[in-house]
Amino acid sequence: MTSVAREITSLVLVEELEHRVINEYSQAIATLTLAARRVGDAFARRELFAAAERLHAHADAHRALGRPPHRRPLRCGGLCRPRLRGGG
Repeated sequence: MTSVAREITSLVLVEELEHRVINEYSQAIATLTLAARRVGDAFARRELFAAAERLHAHADAHRALGRPPHRRPLRCGGLCRPRLRGGG
């Protein structure tokens, strides 16, 4: 595998990991929000909503610190051509 191919593979894996982390935040926020809406105790409701808001802030920070999304398509023709010609 070429260094460019390794770099692209690493970037794809990082993007997948970032996506999964955001999904986990979303699931936790949704679970806390649903629990807050269902609980009868006002103190518990406030605490559950507050926890959901804190997680939301963490998710926002994670997105802000993550790699920016691609603004243009990845051009990998140079990686594919040698293989198509029977090379490296």
